[in-house]
Amino acid sequence: KQRTVWLGANDGQADEMPLPPAQPTLSEVPKPAEPERWRLSRLGRARATGETSETTILPTWLPTDPPLLLAAGFASDLVAFDTFTPGAPPRWRFHTRGTVYGQPAFDSETGRVYFGSSDKRLYALDTRGLFLWSFEMADNVAARPLVVDDLVVAAGEGGTVYGLDAVTGRERWTFEAGDGVVS
Repeated sequence: KQRTVWLGANDGQADEMPLPPAQPTLSEVPKPAEPERWRLSRLGRARATGETSETTILPTWLPTDPPLLLAAGFASDLVAFDTFTPGAPPRWRFHTRGTVYGQPAFDSETGRVYFGSSDKRLYALDTRGLFLWSFEMADNVAARPLVVDDLVVAAGEGGTVYGLDAVTGRERWTFEAGDGVVS
């Protein structure tokens, strides 16, 4: 089941257009009881097809309300699952033109998810899976971004580290690490 939604344009006035409110985060993060007694009872896949490739990232838990679990597969989408409803279809999926190899970073203050892809882009989404911005980098992005206040630090496999504005995705600074950065 698919649908297309046109969000519209603002004639280049991106700074003046307010973003929709982010999904609320949990007021208190639940603590799992006795994880050594857990047992895997069901394993899903991040793709809707019969393709059975392995995941490319460790599942990433987001403390939203309801909590979400992010997953990705080879040449696949970043997919969010509702952790309170096992077996339910994904809450949302976001398609890149590459593979997501690095763990997504989550900023609970703003409700934003940041992640890179082998299509040489860093992406920013809100917790509803809505695209906020992307930034083209010099090489594949396999390392997990770091969020510090209003700054996102991301690195490419080519060795360039970028400091980006967390709200707009505009470049603030770069640093040449001298070698590829993958973690």
